[in-house]
Amino acid sequence: MREIQLHFIRNCVIIAKSNRSSRNILTKRGIENMDKQKDTTKAKPKKRKVSHKKGRGDRIIPIIEKIIAVVLVLALVSLVGYTVVVQTGFIEKTFSVAKTGDERIDIALYNYSYRQAYGNLFSQYAQYWSYLGASAGYDIEKAPSDQAYVASDDQIAEFPEAAGWKTWADVLEFQTIKGLQRSIALYLTAKEMEGTVESSSVVTVPVSSVAATTNEYGATEPSTSALTSVQTIISPYNSLTAEEKAEIDAQIRQAREDNAAQNISLNASLARQYGHGFTEKVLRNQMALEILANRLAQGKLEEFRKVYTDAKCTEFYKANLVKYGTLDYRIFTKLPDIPEQKDGEKDEAFAKRKQTALEKSKNAAKDILKKITDEKSFLAQAEIQGKAQASDKEKYEFNAAETLNSYGGSSNINAISEKTGDEIAKIEDFQSDAAKWAFSKDRKAGNIGLYFSADGTANFIYIVRPVYSFTPATVREIVIAPQSTSTDSSTSASTYTDAEVAAAKKKAQDVLASYNKGKKTAESFANLAKGNSSGSTKDDGGVQEITSSATQDAAYLAWALHTDRKPGDVTLLTIDKTNYILYFEEKGKETYFDTIATEKSQADYSKYEKELLAQDRFELSIKYSTAHWATKANEKWIRNTAMPYYLNQMQNSSSSSSLFG
Repeated sequence: MREIQLHFIRNCVIIAKSNRSSRNILTKRGIENMDKQKDTTKAKPKKRKVSHKKGRGDRIIPIIEKIIAVVLVLALVSLVGYTVVVQTGFIEKTFSVAKTGDERIDIALYNYSYRQAYGNLFSQYAQYWSYLGASAGYDIEKAPSDQAYVASDDQIAEFPEAAGWKTWADVLEFQTIKGLQRSIALYLTAKEMEGTVESSSVVTVPVSSVAATTNEYGATEPSTSALTSVQTIISPYNSLTAEEKAEIDAQIRQAREDNAAQNISLNASLARQYGHGFTEKVLRNQMALEILANRLAQGKLEEFRKVYTDAKCTEFYKANLVKYGTLDYRIFTKLPDIPEQKDGEKDEAFAKRKQTALEKSKNAAKDILKKITDEKSFLAQAEIQGKAQASDKEKYEFNAAETLNSYGGSSNINAISEKTGDEIAKIEDFQSDAAKWAFSKDRKAGNIGLYFSADGTANFIYIVRPVYSFTPATVREIVIAPQSTSTDSSTSASTYTDAEVAAAKKKAQDVLASYNKGKKTAESFANLAKGNSSGSTKDDGGVQEITSSATQDAAYLAWALHTDRKPGDVTLLTIDKTNYILYFEEKGKETYFDTIATEKSQADYSKYEKELLAQDRFELSIKYSTAHWATKANEKWIRNTAMPYYLNQMQNSSSSSSLFG
């Protein structure tokens, strides 16, 4: 369930201008003019009575008076009616942007969802902005309608409407309506599965029967009985569990208290943020609807996941090692020597010369391959090629660690192919020749391969550890580093004397000896960690989870992830003068089980949801004229209110994510 953006409800301020004074003046002037006309008539002197028939001029004044009176009355009625229409959200509640089956999506609900979608979009790209310092496809400093959008071929294939998208506002509009269709369909399906409704939980009642009421929190829900004859009401709130109701009540109560502190009612605040017609009652029902919809979605997902047992996941794993397997390998590259086209040189002649150069580069790479017989010679050639391609050869320093790809480098190898990117994209479950070779069951440590990319780049691959299934582990650590008394003035880094390094090593050995003399359990190790470790895991007893994204030193990981490791194993490693006493606690479950089960069950659920929405009873019919009108109004709100507020909060916050937490 998406939580209410309480911070925005508290702080969003929209200045509403009142026209009452001008309306009073207009009415007063009209009445004064009528009075003056009457006074002037009475002040005329008496004339001799002359017998004659009344002409047209004698009848004009009474007619004008009547017209003015009627106009004033109509104006007054119109002003009162306009105020009632606006304040009650009549337009937003009456007009629909779409229908899914028999259920309509009114403007009030659309406004709420559109503005929520914008908040999510801003939050997502604000994160990118904070990392990159620039936009990453969507500019958070512009409104959605001010940014062009071109749908991909895949989007158009799935949603033909995408061909007409011109701006990000078009995308938000469609996604908002599709999201509401999904929520309504899931909610109604959930109700049917519970047996509480036969085909629809929507109640249609005469609006005249919906009188103005005061809810349990003192908020008034106005009646619109004078304005319309029927209204559709979705009431999912009563279907919630007591715990779910309490969750919503707590959020509503907090929002009410926050707004009360600023002397504003919750309904007034909701109207400012989401537009007229969006009240606490509507909010409660929408929150409840989303809870019920997500409850069904989660239940279905869990149902599909049960199908993928460990045995079935293992079957998928063995059949798709390139996709799910893990590989440790070293790699270095040699760029091809490609000539530039000469002035006046014909394209055909240049293409021929270029092809000759590529063949020459490939032959040179094959000669290098002959010189590689083991890991040592592989690294020697990697250093030679690295220096040859360095921009500053004199300052070049070779780092063997940079050639190593551990725990999940399969995607990099799969990208090595003489096919172009466009060609690869058209092949489902593409596996390059390099990947097939590297992930073969016949592959062994020490095997060496050479594969070329589409541009002629030579890729030299050395297998460190053949394909395996990554198994996470839990270890405990005691970190004992030398205590420095000086720093390097040029780098501000700590420097250690031989005596300081020796003292740290002696302490580590003493701590390990103390462990070996004791009970030698995870608990006793944890107590030693709390009393002696200088690492960040100290307070947790030194617990460290080793996953596929672990960043510890290679020697640390090699020990922790060794296939022969058993619970209770202990070692002392010294890495860059820092000592690590490690205790192996347990192995986890191979990661491919969760990866495959999650991937497959989500695919099954997506298929289920797609088929559900394709049913005739949930057919989506969009009223684009109304939707576009509502979108323009929302874009105005974004441009004038929401975007400036979010940007201001982002500048005043150390983390943009706090805006939406």
